[in-house]
Amino acid sequence: MTSSKGDLPRDATSDRGSPVVTATVYTYDASGLTEERCELHAIGELLHSARANGKRIWIDIESPDRRHVAAALAPQLDLHPLSVDVLISHNHRTSVDEFPGLAHIIMEIVHVDHMLAFEKVDLLLCGDWLVTVQDRPGDCFDRARRRLRDEAAFRSRTIAFLLHELGVAVCASYQGVLVRFGQRLEQLETRLIGRPSPGLIHRIHAAKRDLRGLRRAVLPLRESIETLFYANRRWSGAGQAEAACGPDLYLALREMHDELGGVLDILDAYRDATQNLTDLYITSASNRVNDILRVLTIISTIFIPLSFVAGIYGMNFDVMPELRWPYGYAFALGIMALIAGALLLYFWRKGWLRKADVARTPSITKATSFFDELKRS
Repeated sequence: MTSSKGDLPRDATSDRGSPVVTATVYTYDASGLTEERCELHAIGELLHSARANGKRIWIDIESPDRRHVAAALAPQLDLHPLSVDVLISHNHRTSVDEFPGLAHIIMEIVHVDHMLAFEKVDLLLCGDWLVTVQDRPGDCFDRARRRLRDEAAFRSRTIAFLLHELGVAVCASYQGVLVRFGQRLEQLETRLIGRPSPGLIHRIHAAKRDLRGLRRAVLPLRESIETLFYANRRWSGAGQAEAACGPDLYLALREMHDELGGVLDILDAYRDATQNLTDLYITSASNRVNDILRVLTIISTIFIPLSFVAGIYGMNFDVMPELRWPYGYAFALGIMALIAGALLLYFWRKGWLRKADVARTPSITKATSFFDELKRS
């Protein structure tokens, strides 16, 4: 009987009040799929039963208590002590490690909250079973679950193809984030060209921080696969993990390598784009300062001759014809107004008082936004 993950019972609670960690188990073959919940101590029995019936099994564990998970899995899966240490760590870099009879793959899932958050996911792979360990509910593996439920051809393939599907899902989640990230960068560029403000430089630095996080999740995993495939050539012969998981593991990781390469290319392009945005901000800010100084200089230039005229009439000479003339005051003000008007006209004709040309064609990026503060500010 097949049931969705949302319909499965939640984790039980032990008599001591501590939560009992449970796993979602997908047992399948070409004839169908069975989904169920089980406690960690029953995983060994489920693996033995699936192997005896010629079925494959995917065990998905969600728990922040990695020590408890590692302690439960180590004796049942015969994990290497180094693999246990990697499983316990929350911050281990992404990589592909091979141990006797086991491949241990580490990926990072990206979550978009108010900022990007990265979650370590461990994938333990051997022959006809796959175990994934996550810290919190919610992932990007729904497409793999749908394919297991709906596609008999997919269920008939080896477990390495399920690994490939999970890896593709992780890369697709990166690309989905990067699409919105590109829209954010375009909007920042539009804002910088139109009216640069000091707050925008903080958003540019936030963009650089997010790109560094994505690059940290992608680059080490790709380099680890390259090391296994191309540097040491360990997979061409009797590699430990390949011997346990079969030759399809080579194909799955090679395809993951290509997917990660595409993500890395986008990251490199966006990294250059953020640097260009920094340069654009500096240039725009400098141009704005120059515009302000130009206006202040023009104002000072206008008042210099006016001060000159006022200074002449402020001199205490006895013989000055205009001092006793009834229209002398109006005459002096008229001269000042004429000089100021002539200078303003001159500056206008030279183009020094006009605003810089700004494109008035609306950008398509105004319809989309990655961070809400870009709309509020």
